[in-house]
Amino acid sequence: MKNLLAPLTLAVLATHSAIGSADEISFSYEGFYQPIKANVDSYGNISLLNYPTEFIGKLEYKVINSPLFTKGKLNTETCSDVAEKIDVYERYSSVPMLQKNILNNIRNNNTLLLHVTAAPFLTDPKLHKTASQAAVNAGIIRSGYHIQNNISFNHYDLSFEIEDDANIKRLGNEEAVLNKFSSNVNENILFGGTSASELNALDLACDIFNGKVKVSIELKGYESNPNLKDTILSSADIYSIKSFIESHPIEGIKDSKAKSYFQLGRAFESAAITLPQKADTAIIFNKLINQETQVLDLNNADLLANGVTKKLPARTYQGVSLLKYIEQ
Repeated sequence: MKNLLAPLTLAVLATHSAIGSADEISFSYEGFYQPIKANVDSYGNISLLNYPTEFIGKLEYKVINSPLFTKGKLNTETCSDVAEKIDVYERYSSVPMLQKNILNNIRNNNTLLLHVTAAPFLTDPKLHKTASQAAVNAGIIRSGYHIQNNISFNHYDLSFEIEDDANIKRLGNEEAVLNKFSSNVNENILFGGTSASELNALDLACDIFNGKVKVSIELKGYESNPNLKDTILSSADIYSIKSFIESHPIEGIKDSKAKSYFQLGRAFESAAITLPQKADTAIIFNKLINQETQVLDLNNADLLANGVTKKLPARTYQGVSLLKYIEQ
């Protein structure tokens, strides 16, 4: 499967409260089953704090060609005709030629155009506008708004929930019908796009239309947000280090880098600050030491306010798209 990062944009308004240098907003969106919380910083960057794990996908069938039914949208009348044909199929089990004719006319002699969009919110241009308006309505006024979150899908699986009286069960061999449906869904859905393909089974189409067969798509991948960071050295710790070094000057070390490392080592020990893992220690020292002069830079306003942070790595994501038949 291919990977593609797509901006995840959300919508609708709610309340906000100050969190550090950002405001928190709670969103609702008609395609999601759960509210979404996000932060809006002073630059207008909107950072989602949680992604939806259940949402509504879109599915549409159109009848392109059929010996029995009118071309166009699948509708209640068409599906009533399908059910009546299946009634006849069941009643005349002793007439195999009639059953074969009905089976062919329902399953084989039709051309249906199938459209599946598993994650429509990924590409909906209205959502960014709505999210921005939600921030404004919550009292967060910025010169512009930008959705920071990204989500990348790299795998999908289809599953089906079938009622006992579904058409495909009445006609039998439903596994083959469902496998053909699954094989026609392509990886466009990983990118928020629409999978368009042809299928022949009017019985399955009507089962989905009437809710007798429910289709869901499990999507797996990764989520990331450049504005979500992990604090690896707090501002309080930096103040403690700064205070110790200023009150305990040292002499006799001429090499600036060696002096800076020695000062930090003593300060960490005095303040009882446990050094983090090796990779994080390198980040901390690079932030606290001016890389040009190799002299300690403990008066940096950003460090004193926010501490030393690092970007959180992309996290694994798993969500379920529950397909809903959409009439256009």
